[in-house]
Amino acid sequence: MTALSGATAGPTGDDSNQDIPIGFTFNYIGTNYTQARLSTNGWLSLNLTGGLGYQNPSLFDNTIPNATIGPWWDDLIDDATSVVSYKTEGAAPNHVYTTEWLQAPTYYTGATSRFTFQLKLYETSNLIEFHYGSLAAGAHSASESASIGIEDVTGGSGHFIEATTGSTISGVTNLVSSTNWPMVNYRFSTPAPLQIFQNIKISKSSANVDFNTNTVINGQLYLMTEATYTVKNGNTVTISETAGK
Repeated sequence: MTALSGATAGPTGDDSNQDIPIGFTFNYIGTNYTQARLSTNGWLSLNLTGGLGYQNPSLFDNTIPNATIGPWWDDLIDDATSVVSYKTEGAAPNHVYTTEWLQAPTYYTGATSRFTFQLKLYETSNLIEFHYGSLAAGAHSASESASIGIEDVTGGSGHFIEATTGSTISGVTNLVSSTNWPMVNYRFSTPAPLQIFQNIKISKSSANVDFNTNTVINGQLYLMTEATYTVKNGNTVTISETAGK
């Protein structure tokens, strides 16, 4: 991990957040964002949701914050020693936005170890990266319970990626720095947009419908006489029951 220099100071204190500019347009699962909500607790929300934000199981359910990116989401605190900052570097179309949590300790009493890590957003490619520094020597709290991963604006099963396992249905909420501090960095390619329907009926005869995003139909696709559909640009349409006419 390469430490930031000349960065802008972000939120301070306990359970604080601040809405900050990304510095370019970042496309996340089909939606463009130019701002984000940055939390002292090790996460960033692209749709500006979330308040105190110390409850990291929210990364894997549908409670706010959503559209959340969490490189080490736990109950942290930005004290007089630590710094939460951000910086956008480079030139269009290759800007890189970085948030850095520098020497941030856990909130829990008695813990003296400190964590340094970064979140990076890349213009154009829309890649997301988590970078990790070395742990500062000190005592670790048994009350730690961190999570690492990303989620979409909906949240819940099928709407997140847990970083350490790659699971989209089972979250990990009990990571501790003494044994689970990442020894690798993580990179995410932004997932493609997904539309979910119970049933779809193309009711006009001889009509054609284009599917421009990945689509799941939890039921049937009904086609009237000579009606058709086209799956565009390498997307997929998954139908749980046999299509009918």
